[in-house]
Amino acid sequence: MRKRIIAALSTLCFVSLTAGSCQQSVRIAKPPAAKLTCAELPASPQLTTLDWAKVQTVEEAKALVFAREGETADYIVSLRSAWFSCRSTVQWHADYNAQLPD
Repeated sequence: MRKRIIAALSTLCFVSLTAGSCQQSVRIAKPPAAKLTCAELPASPQLTTLDWAKVQTVEEAKALVFAREGETADYIVSLRSAWFSCRSTVQWHADYNAQLPD
């Protein structure tokens, strides 16, 4: 009788030990190549020089300042575009990693 109890308990023990190792393996895919780089930062702008000695009228001064502001604004838009591209890539990786099994 004692041998039957030991046999039954050891069978239960072996079944419980092997139950944890029957999990399916998980294959994690590599991220797409496009998600491994960020957009290039734009080159520093070549701003119009402010040569006030050549300015004769208020309209000339306004045109000079507006030209420089336009160049600066174009650079800022390009810089923000590159930042958003990189931020989007980082967020994609965060979402991808959140979906991976623990």
